[in-house]
Amino acid sequence: MGLPRFNPKGLAVSAFVLVAVLAGVWVTGHNSPLQSHIRAGARAEASGDYETALKEYNLALEASPGNWDVQARIAQVRLDRKEFKQVDEMLTALVNKDESRGKALYGLLTQALLGEARQAIDKGPQSSSTQAMTFLERALRYSPDDREVKQLMAKELYAGAMRMPPNQSIALDMLKRAISLDPNPMYRLELAYRYLTLGRKTTYALSQFRVGQILWAPDSSRLLLSQPFQGEPADGQTRLINSSGEELTSFKTKAAITYIGWNAEGKLLAVVYDQSYFYRRPQLHLVSVNEQTGALSPAPGSEMTQASGAYPGLSPGGKFITFTGPATGSGRWGELWVMPVDKSAPHLVSTNGAFLGWSGPDKMVFADVTDLVDHAQTGMIRKSRIGKVTEITIGD
Repeated sequence: MGLPRFNPKGLAVSAFVLVAVLAGVWVTGHNSPLQSHIRAGARAEASGDYETALKEYNLALEASPGNWDVQARIAQVRLDRKEFKQVDEMLTALVNKDESRGKALYGLLTQALLGEARQAIDKGPQSSSTQAMTFLERALRYSPDDREVKQLMAKELYAGAMRMPPNQSIALDMLKRAISLDPNPMYRLELAYRYLTLGRKTTYALSQFRVGQILWAPDSSRLLLSQPFQGEPADGQTRLINSSGEELTSFKTKAAITYIGWNAEGKLLAVVYDQSYFYRRPQLHLVSVNEQTGALSPAPGSEMTQASGAYPGLSPGGKFITFTGPATGSGRWGELWVMPVDKSAPHLVSTNGAFLGWSGPDKMVFADVTDLVDHAQTGMIRKSRIGKVTEITIGD
């Protein structure tokens, strides 16, 4: 039997494969230069030694050119060093190179763009603000739901609108977009003011309209304007205008309506009194209001049988109502109550409180009232002083 033939070509191939496998272990294994440098860089980064961390991560990148994980680590260190422009350029190049893999870097890129925007804002001039908006527009494309990006954009849009005359349409557009990004009450009220001061025929009449209440629909598409309440409940006029300042409808509110608001679906609601005079602890009722005629109809599931008091206030979305009444055992009107409109379980918030407003759909702000002087018979307040201001979240 003959000996097997020696195949030097096959041996060469096997040796090449063996070297390649060993080389792969040397590059990516636990004790490889790549992993050693990554571990050293991570330790330095954790201790705040960013210079050493960058040095180690760059050595890791030399051991594994183009490694995305290592480049992400480098980007994070540069973000910590506030090198936002360098991170922007580096990550934008990677995202443009491979958009699919680049999605994992959107968060880091957004932070870099936010940093660049803030640096531009800090410079002050209007041209810098325009540059900041460019960075923020890019950040919004990468992270459309990022709250920080939207709030900063809205703030810049509002600031830009405030530098313009009230009747400029571009200012209105800026305020509308600011509200769409961040429904800050300050932005919404500013837009309402702009509509009221416009020189258009549709809004000129509104500028002569005595406004007691300004309230945006939940989606900011419509603005409610009602006349101020004076004395006993009486007929009053309510107007609705759209986001272009054009009047949609106008109707007379019926007697005993003192407060009109919106529910979460954008339907009009109103709080009405019974036959009693408002500071004699009357019964409160919640009704639906027809936007075209002002006609009232019962609001389903909102009997509010235990809601009796004065000065009612609906929360944004119409889920809760506040009202005031005499403090227990006295003739003073210091009690502040809150209750869900679909239940009959009011909660006493304060025995000497004054309702200041709603800071959110379920957050109310009130203040302690001191030095309160009431007329013994009527409960009319002669003077008061606002004390500590408190914000609370209302539970179901």
